[in-house]
This record gives sequence, C-alpha cells and structure tokens, in this order.
Amino acid sequence: MHPKHLSRSIATIAVASCLSQGALASGFAIPELSVAGLALSNAMVANSVDLGAIPYNPAAMAFHKGNSFSVGGMFVKPGLSVKTHNGDFDSDANDPVFVPFLQGVFQPTERFSLGLTVGAPFGLETDWLPGTFSAPAPQLQPTIATNTKLELVDVSPIFAFRINDNLSIGGGVDYYNARTVIFDTAVVSVEGGGEGFGWNIGALWQSGQWSFGASFRSSATVGLSGNFNAPGVGLPIVADLDIPSRLQVGVRYQVNSALAVEFDITRTGWSDFDNLVVSAPAPFNAELVNSKNGWNDVNAYRVGISYQLYPATQLRFGYTFDETPQPDEHFSARTPDADRHLFSIGVSHVLASGWTLEAAYMYVKFQDRTVSGPPQTGPDANGTATYAGEYNSDVNLLGASISKSF
Repeated sequence: MHPKHLSRSIATIAVASCLSQGALASGFAIPELSVAGLALSNAMVANSVDLGAIPYNPAAMAFHKGNSFSVGGMFVKPGLSVKTHNGDFDSDANDPVFVPFLQGVFQPTERFSLGLTVGAPFGLETDWLPGTFSAPAPQLQPTIATNTKLELVDVSPIFAFRINDNLSIGGGVDYYNARTVIFDTAVVSVEGGGEGFGWNIGALWQSGQWSFGASFRSSATVGLSGNFNAPGVGLPIVADLDIPSRLQVGVRYQVNSALAVEFDITRTGWSDFDNLVVSAPAPFNAELVNSKNGWNDVNAYRVGISYQLYPATQLRFGYTFDETPQPDEHFSARTPDADRHLFSIGVSHVLASGWTLEAAYMYVKFQDRTVSGPPQTGPDANGTATYAGEYNSDVNLLGASISKSF
C-alpha cells in the first residue's frame, strides 16, 4: 500500500482506537513513596524524624545524621468492577501488583547530604473483556477500551543542605522511565515505552514542637515510541506522555513526647494534560490523534498521626480525601476514576545496630460513580453513553521495609 494511503487508514483506525482523552492521561497517581508514607497516608512533607519522609521532601534528608539505606515495597490489590446494560463485569487486571521502594543517603559533611530514591509514582492497569461496553454502531466497536497498562519508574538523585539548626533546603532530578505502555481495543494493539526528565525542590523548617515543609515536583514529558498493530496493518508510532506537577505543603506538631500530628495538602496539576498527540513518523507522517484531555487540577487533604507506644515501637495512622481530576464529560473506562478516601495504619520498630523494620496497610475506597453521557456520534467513546454504567472500585495496599542507619 502507498504510504499516503496507509497513513489515512492508520489515522482512521487510531482515532477509532480511543487513544484520546484520558488514554495516556495518567491513569491514577500512586502517591505512596515509602512504607512510612503508606502508614501515614502520605502526610510526610513536614516530617524531619522518619527516613520515609525523604522521597516526599528532599530537604528532610538534612535533618538525619550519618548514612542510611532503605529497601522495601508494597503489594497493591485493586478491585474494579462496572455494571453496564450488558451485565456485571470485573476488570481482568485485579491481580496483586508489587511496587518496590529504594532509597539511600550519604552525608559527606555535617550540613550537606546526597541521596537517591527509586519508586513508582504513577501506574495503571485496567482490562475489560470485549462486550463489557457496546458501541452504538458496529463501525465504532474498535473504539472501545479493553487492556490499558502503564508502568512508570522514577529514579531521583537528590541533595539537601542544612542552612542552620532550623532550616534546610533540597532538590534533585527525576528520571522517568515508562517501562510499559499498552492501549488496546478488541481489534487494535498499541504498545511502547520511553523516558523523560523533571526536577524537584523542597524546604523544611523546624522550631520546637512545630515543623513546616513544602516540596514541588515539576511537570515532565516522557517521549514514547512503540508499535501500532491492527488486522493487516503495523507501523511505528511516537507520542508524548505528560506527567503532572505536584506541590505538597504541610505542618507537623509534636503534641508531646509520644504523639505527633501532621496535616498536608497536595496539589496535582492534571491540567498539564492539555493535548495528546499520537503520530506515525516518516515516511507516513500521519498525525493519528490530537485531542484535548480535559482533566482538572485537584487537591488531596492528608492527616498523619504517630504515637510512640514504646521507646522502640511507633504506631502510625492516616487518612486522606483525594479528589478526582476526571470530569464526566471526559470520563474514560481506561482510567475510571472517582473521589476517594484513604485509611491507613502502620508500625515501626527499631532493632539493634541501627536497623528499623516498618509495616503498613492502607484501604482505598473510591466513591461509587454512575456515568451516563450523550450518545457516541464520533470515534471517541470518552465522555459518552458508550461507557455508561455504575463503577465501583477499592484498593488494598500492604507494605514492608527495612532500613539501616550508620
């Protein structure tokens, strides 16, 4: 087939594959960056005490003396289902997923620290059986979502400087690696990966019983490359995955020698997803998708409470209310989001010779969401009655880590 004719065919199928609003738009964030953060519902940005605060605020590193390393992870067990006019369906991607954590701190001088954190701040997998949703016309059936997957790793070298006894600053680079990106329909398969860079800064001030912290991670663009496959058609594609900025501010109060409380607000810039463009490079030079995502900037409100039960044992509790960025007019079954409540509990125990064990559990309950929308008249199923249904989601997270200070 002539490249020009092929490009027209691919453009038609790609637009019909629903790789538009929301398909690369992030899925949902995974804000749990350490086991301590998991236990405290991520209310960590003003915490100068726990090593698990460092992935949330690089400036926290300056308040710890000496060197350290931590390794751990969590199992994430999603539960996603929908009731459509075709029946009741569970996502086939409800199996547990392991998310690792890694961090290290090196302190060459009393005031200057270097570190490295590794985590997975964003991820997604949904997998709907063909027939879960129905297009209003047979020619629109290729638009309906089936499998969607995003695996994103963040490797962040960081630094911190202790300006005085009360104040520290920090920052670093975020290297994002999209290990796996999959967007499939019943007849179309798109798979790829890529990498990109961002940056982060933070500050932490502590005086007496009070501490205040703030951190900011920039937006970033991950350049993707991969392959598009449909019956009788295959070609390379390129796209940009826009990662949202994240601002977290918080205040922590040490009530007494045993009890501490922290309140944080996280602002996530989902409006960074302005346009999504998926293209076939030369010789095809076909712009396959150019559409508006339409997500909103939103807040998460976090409370973390720690209680020193014994000199070596600390109990932790947390709660978060997290707003969804996804309006009804851009709702996608690839990323079926809703406002959610996060409830968490955990424990930390200090062993001999600088070793510390931590464990945590979190339950995330999404508010039930009923979606209707106007009839689907074009190739884009997002925000239309094609994805009409009653969506129900929850997630269980269980984590553990071990740390060594020396």
